[in-house]
Amino acid sequence: ITAANVTIKNSKFVGSNLEVDSGSLTITDSEADFGADKDGQGFTGGNITAKRLNFYGGHRQAWCDHCTIEDSYFHDQNITQDHTAHSSAMRLENNSTYRHNTIWCNAPDYPEGGGCSADLTGYPDFGPIHDNTIDKNFLLATTSGGYCTYGGWNPGKPYNDDPLNSINIHFTNNVVQRGTQSNDIKDWQEPLTNKDRYTCGFWGPTTSYNSSRPGFIFTGNMWDDGLLWENNQDSLYYPFHE
Repeated sequence: ITAANVTIKNSKFVGSNLEVDSGSLTITDSEADFGADKDGQGFTGGNITAKRLNFYGGHRQAWCDHCTIEDSYFHDQNITQDHTAHSSAMRLENNSTYRHNTIWCNAPDYPEGGGCSADLTGYPDFGPIHDNTIDKNFLLATTSGGYCTYGGWNPGKPYNDDPLNSINIHFTNNVVQRGTQSNDIKDWQEPLTNKDRYTCGFWGPTTSYNSSRPGFIFTGNMWDDGLLWENNQDSLYYPFHE
């Protein structure tokens, strides 16, 4: 898409790699079927507003900057043909707002190493990750992911030390599902009845959120049993963002 102010509504979109290049797109009240394309990235580019969508299929369903995505459901991703890649439902870039969505990476796990990285990933591979708001979302426990969210601070990535990286990251008022798969804290020696063994992802709920960066906000988040993270100070993962 290169034209400005393109609008799609009350529709079913079937395909993959819908790129908004120099234009802008608003899509509402629709179904986005990215099909069986195991390398498909769903919506890419920038200047996208998506509201009340059902996203499914493809390798990833949203990877964009200057985007607003609200009141939508992400699920059922695919893994690349060689079964080695990691997928996610959404990937952070910059200047975007993700609010009041249900986000679930439930791509299958493969012995070759493929599966989910997280529901929502943020890696400074191609540019700094900055100025993003993740608010009031429901992050479902991943079936194969290491974490439920990555916030953009990933030492070793090409743009991690960029002055803009990880600034103004706001992770607020989200609900994170514990799930039914226990984590792999073997040295904990805690019984499976301990709810702290259930952390949404295999290694924990969040990672790569750096509280020392300018504009960082991380508040109001809770488990799906209603326990606010700020009141969960005896957890191995507290404060859940570093």
